[in-house]
Amino acid sequence: MFYNNKNVETIVDGIYIYRNFIEKEYVDKINKIVYNAIGDYDPFSHPNNWYEDKTYSIPELDYAWEKASDLLFPEIHIVPATEVLITKTGDEMFVHTDSPENGAIEVNSPDPFQTCHIVDYGVLIYYGEWTGGNIFYPELNVEISPRPGDLVVHKSRHPYDHGVRKIESGIRAAQSMFALTEKDHPGTFPKYKSEEYYKIKSSNNKNAWTSPLNNIN
Repeated sequence: MFYNNKNVETIVDGIYIYRNFIEKEYVDKINKIVYNAIGDYDPFSHPNNWYEDKTYSIPELDYAWEKASDLLFPEIHIVPATEVLITKTGDEMFVHTDSPENGAIEVNSPDPFQTCHIVDYGVLIYYGEWTGGNIFYPELNVEISPRPGDLVVHKSRHPYDHGVRKIESGIRAAQSMFALTEKDHPGTFPKYKSEEYYKIKSSNNKNAWTSPLNNIN
């Protein structure tokens, strides 16, 4: 499993961090896009008002998605995503879990991959430059301070409830992704490194890999 990698630190069972997972040159490249995005891109609409002006799609994040997929492969599959959650000075995030319990159905936000939001892991990669903004897990009495280029993986259900402390200064951008174990793969996106995956990636539509399979022509 990925947590046996010598570069992955186990904070507690179910919470892991890989410091400097993404090289500085790529972080700097994404930072430029992030800072421009805040002024120039239209954020996604979202039924939860907290996310309304904070979520942006940046296609260039496909590289980091693939690198994270390499780390977790083959036991864990990351749902296709190139979104970044941008928080600024004064923002903080409410305590939540990334997934309801098995058997629950949650339909109060977009679910294009038909997972009912039931996933096994949250996967985050960080960009920007900020102070404050630690992730905290109140049920486990754990708090960690990710920095630009770091990758954090945590389990998705209780007791891995987590929030983000107030951003004291700067901009904190989190590439927020969700992942499922092999047995939970919903079949709505191609498995990483499969023939189908490479065929879609090489198609004329460079963003086709982020669409559900039933929407790809």
